[in-house]
Formats: sequence, C-alpha cells, structure tokens
Amino acid sequence: MIEILQDVFKKGLEGYDSHINPEKALSEVDSELCKKNLDGFPHSICDLLHHMITWQDVVVDSIKGKDIDWDDISKNKNWPTLESKEDASNFDKLKNRFLEGIQQVSNIIINTDLSKSISSWRNIPNVQALMIVVTHNSYHLGQIMVLKKNLLEKGADN
Repeated sequence: MIEILQDVFKKGLEGYDSHINPEKALSEVDSELCKKNLDGFPHSICDLLHHMITWQDVVVDSIKGKDIDWDDISKNKNWPTLESKEDASNFDKLKNRFLEGIQQVSNIIINTDLSKSISSWRNIPNVQALMIVVTHNSYHLGQIMVLKKNLLEKGADN
C-alpha cells in the first residue's frame, strides 16, 4: 500500500493523470509575463510561484523536524513582498526553486515514513502533509495555466 501512495503522490507532483505538469504550466512564461496581473485576479504567476515555494518549504521543513513559525509564514512569507515582485530576474530563480522543491518533495515521498506524525504541525501524519503539497500545487498550477492563457491572448491582441 505504501508503494501505491508513493507512486500516486509522485505522479501528482510531476503532472500525471488529472494533475498539471509543472514544466508545461511554466512554459512560455518569462520575467515580464510572470509579473503581469490579469483584471479580476488578485495574483500574478510570480505571486503564485512564490506562494507554492513557501508551502513546499513548509512541508519539507516540517517533515525534517524543523520548528515552523506559523505567524511568520502567514504574515511575511506566504505571498511575495513588493520588493521581490519588482525583481526582473525573479522568474528564473522562482521557476528553478519551485522545480527543485518538487524534486525535494519527491525524494521525501520515497524516503520518509509516511505514517510518522509532525509535531510542529498539529501532529498530522507525513502522508497528510504530502497530500497537501500535491493538491496545493495542482490547484495553483491550474490557476497559472488560466492566467498564462489569458495573458498570452491579451498580449496577442495588443
């Protein structure tokens, strides 16, 4: 049963079945497109990448036994700062960091006791934290696909 869960989680992270492939979601995106906002949507692609990286880091750190400062995450780290939004080279760094984080989570899926509880996170089991990162990424990668499609179409109209 453990091997089945590991396979399902890895496939979810990597974009199989109903999940979106992260590389495909970020293809055609550059630093300029990444920072653009779409009317009616509160976040840019860069914002969403930053947010997903934050939560991948939370899952990795919590499973590794590190203490999590939940207040700092909710107040300071959950979404990017105005300063980080203005960094023109931000996209390549964000993309690489995000994809490296997927690899880290993927390694944890294979090399971690999924039933062990995480004391710094309400004692949820590792399996639940990993499911959170898989579904969280999948949700936001879907948003990125919609944003990208609309921003590219909008750019083509100009």
